[in-house]
Amino acid sequence: MKLKKLFSWLIFLSLLPCIEWFCHKQTDGFSLDKIRSHFELTSIDDESNLWKKEVDQPFYYLAKGAQCYVFVSKDQKFILKFFKQYRYRLPLYCKLFSKEKIVRLVQKKEMTREGDFSSYRLAYEKLKEETGLLYLHLTPTAGLKKCTIFDKIGVRHEIDLNDFQFILQKKAILAKDKIKELTEKNEIEKAKQCLTDLAGLLLKRMKKGIADSDPNLIKNFGFVESTPMQIDIGRFSQHSDVSSGIKKKVGEFQYWLNELSPILGNHFQKEMHPVVNFHEF
Repeated sequence: MKLKKLFSWLIFLSLLPCIEWFCHKQTDGFSLDKIRSHFELTSIDDESNLWKKEVDQPFYYLAKGAQCYVFVSKDQKFILKFFKQYRYRLPLYCKLFSKEKIVRLVQKKEMTREGDFSSYRLAYEKLKEETGLLYLHLTPTAGLKKCTIFDKIGVRHEIDLNDFQFILQKKAILAKDKIKELTEKNEIEKAKQCLTDLAGLLLKRMKKGIADSDPNLIKNFGFVESTPMQIDIGRFSQHSDVSSGIKKKVGEFQYWLNELSPILGNHFQKEMHPVVNFHEF
């Protein structure tokens, strides 16, 4: 009997990694603890009226990115992004490290957090319209209302937004999906205008002296109706080389566009000339 019980325990323990992997896969690793901010409440600001209508509805899990977990509103008009706070915390196993290594790890975590939040603040202060940003909550507050979110497996969470750092943003359709949709409808002139406006969006950001280390036109840009916007706002910085990485990312989008429609590909190439050669101006 003891041997049978021991065998059962061994089987259970051997299955734990599989159970953990399954749960992580089903939820995308999401939990409230992973997005909960651990700052102290040091100021009182009642800003709940600034965006009452937008959050007066449930939000549903949509996806995860490198920096955030993303939720979409019931009316499909807004995006709520919660920062992955665990990225800024020390892992439990760091207790095994030397004191010097822990200090270096703390510094690295702080630099990551400051770099991320600096980009969000820059977007809110100088690219609010270009990024569809409606609200940025990085500092402590006490006047925000509660919000209902549903995680990937449909579990309901009632959260106090004062306890979390987050972004509220307009929901956009990806740029490539927008262009493909217009092309399939044979609305070529509208597609051309969208591409012109997309190039203009990039140029506008560069003229403001803001660099983007990940200007991926396929994944990080979209349209709200016919207005272009940058979806990913976590890689901005004030930098002299504002065109860094743009040629490579434009090339990837250009290749996709040429395959979709040579006419649009040729149009986009002309419109992007001032962007890819911005350093010459």
